Amino acid sequence: MPARCRLMSGMGEVALICDLSTHGCCLATHALYPVVGTRILVKVTGLDAMTGIVRWAVHHRCGVEFDLPLYSPVVDHLCRLHACAAGERKVALIKTRGLTG
Repeated sequence: MPARCRLMSGMGEVALICDLSTHGCCLATHALYPVVGTRILVKVTGLDAMTGIVRWAVHHRCGVEFDLPLYSPVVDHLCRLHACAAGERKVALIKTRGLTG
């Protein structure tokens, strides 16, 4: 699902959330290369911006741990909404619930 991301330095871009859970997400970026420990703001349409910290980073992907967890039904709704468009609803719901790596 698309998301706007911004580092606390002010640099930002539109990224893709590849995996989402109540406590964090995996972001695929094009131009941003946040390093571990970087503070980041993630904004998905229809939700308040979520702040967090980058816990891992490899090439164009990084893992963000949210400062405050998301409400589980919100995560389920977002995964259903965006996965249905991609035809991957079952996979997204399984990943959201942490049943796969």
